[in-house]
Amino acid sequence: MIGHAGPSISASVIDTILAHAWAESPNEACGLVAGERGSHRGTVFHAARNALASPYRFDVHPADLVRILDEIDRAGHELVAIFHSHPRSAAAPSALDRREARYAVPHLIAGKEGGDDAPRTLRAWQIAGSSARELELRVIETDQQSVARVSSTRRATGSSTMSTAHEPSSLPER
Repeated sequence: MIGHAGPSISASVIDTILAHAWAESPNEACGLVAGERGSHRGTVFHAARNALASPYRFDVHPADLVRILDEIDRAGHELVAIFHSHPRSAAAPSALDRREARYAVPHLIAGKEGGDDAPRTLRAWQIAGSSARELELRVIETDQQSVARVSSTRRATGSSTMSTAHEPSSLPER
């Protein structure tokens, strides 16, 4: 049951996240969502490379993680959410995702909901310890400034991905 308020993410960022997940399929895609400090509104998506290039696991390329966190800080932004995809399963955290979560921000997961392998659904989760609670994902309208930042970030990183090291997150839970 979704009942807790979750992140507010601009519609253009959501579109960019889902396009990134589609482009990286069949591998897991990943990235970071940022926004102005104190706003808790995601207006910029930073795609990062999945160092594992795997359909079942993701690992943030260390150079991407350092670069993106530096970009977020230099822009006066804060980390709003972490994103990754499950190209072959639902948009819900696996047992591995729950074990490996390292950041206290919401986790956005794009997942397969239907017949094809491309991620189609985006859901938000708060992961703490070994538990996960679904959050309400609020879509906000995008201002022109946010669109420009998302576009320039996308061009700068191409179709790369990002994450944290862990076992397959898309495999069926055991």
